[in-house]
Amino acid sequence: MEVFNNILTCDKDSLAFSWTRWSDDNTSQADDTLVFSIYNNVIKGRIIATIAGNITYSNFTMNDNVFITSEGDTELPGYFTGSGNIFIQNNEEYDALDSYLKVADSANYNYQPNYNSMLVSAGNNSLIEYDMRGYKKWYNQIHHCGPFMGIYKDESLPDESIPLTLDSIALSAANNKTVGVTFNYSGSYSPVKYRVGEVANLSGIDWKDYSGNITYTFASAGDKTLYGQLQDAEGNMTAIKSAPITIVEEAAHKAVISIGWVKSEINNQSIIFDEELKINKVNYSTVASTWKWSDGTDGGTILKNNANGIATSASGGMSGAITGDDSGVYPDAVLEKNVLIMRTGTEEDFTTYCEALISGLLPGRYKIRLYNSLKSTDTSLTATAKYQIVVGDTATDFTFPEGYDIRNNLTQWIEQEVTVDNSFLLRWGRREGGIGTHRYPVNIIEIEKI
Repeated sequence: MEVFNNILTCDKDSLAFSWTRWSDDNTSQADDTLVFSIYNNVIKGRIIATIAGNITYSNFTMNDNVFITSEGDTELPGYFTGSGNIFIQNNEEYDALDSYLKVADSANYNYQPNYNSMLVSAGNNSLIEYDMRGYKKWYNQIHHCGPFMGIYKDESLPDESIPLTLDSIALSAANNKTVGVTFNYSGSYSPVKYRVGEVANLSGIDWKDYSGNITYTFASAGDKTLYGQLQDAEGNMTAIKSAPITIVEEAAHKAVISIGWVKSEINNQSIIFDEELKINKVNYSTVASTWKWSDGTDGGTILKNNANGIATSASGGMSGAITGDDSGVYPDAVLEKNVLIMRTGTEEDFTTYCEALISGLLPGRYKIRLYNSLKSTDTSLTATAKYQIVVGDTATDFTFPEGYDIRNNLTQWIEQEVTVDNSFLLRWGRREGGIGTHRYPVNIIEIEKI
């Protein structure tokens, strides 16, 4: 029998251990088969033990115990052998007992020794495999208690007795509200299940198979706390740990294309990306130009898909409205640029227009916004204008918000959402039935991945 890692307290004036055994024939005998090992305990009583009878024992041991006795025992009783034991006479005053043991709180049976306690030396005989916490085969130099307990770990020995413990969880940087979750755990056993959620007690959260690649997606941005828990193969669950993180609303994946530039204004190139403004300045032509997303990565291409369209900076007139002090959504040099089509007479149908081909997009849904502005006094300009997106065989007209006016526009946009496989056509001109002479511009095209 083994008795270890206990705090044993007897009633007042009672013995810690007491037993009697007589042989059947009433003759003295020796017993070398019964093994009784008492170690790593704190034992408090009037005396340690009494042994009566006519049987002697050869396998009774006491090692690394703290004995607190009223009568002041200073040695092991009877047939017990061993070492590393501490003998202290009990004192009814707990403060006095603490001064002997240098322990935290003997009144509440906390006998954890301090670094300078006399108990530290009791833990150095290395006669047994356990330290005071019950960890077996854990250290290459066994210190059963004291400040060196746990310092010398032997990596070659299995951790056979340490339960799975979740020390902390860590969250990686968010990617569109999705974070990577890392569980920092210790112990003898590996996790087989995990669960995470935003509820502190994780109630209603299902367990999932543990893997090395765990993520969690928050529903919204803001200051968040994620809670996590692990489970081993035996179904033992760790304590719940948490980690805070601030989820920032992800910037839109957007491209801004300003058309109407002449090459002399953009370093004699067909297109340049303005790193400061995060916009593409395009010389609108039949040569495909590769535009960039606002983060500087390559997007698709834009080209003039028919013969129509005049860049106002080249024609010398009919530019977009400006603020005069660069206080608009973009500097005046950008706002004034546009590509327009001039129509005269009567428009029988929508067959003559400017057409831009925008291609190289990944399949998905996009929001297309147009900024259209013209210095003009043409009162019927907006009423006769038409802007259209074509995807495959489907053409969809932009609708104008209430109060929308292309003339001298500085703030208003029109928008349309479309699903594309790779490309779309953008058309602008005069709608069916329009008459007179009008000029219809497009200044800026904004493409946002939804």
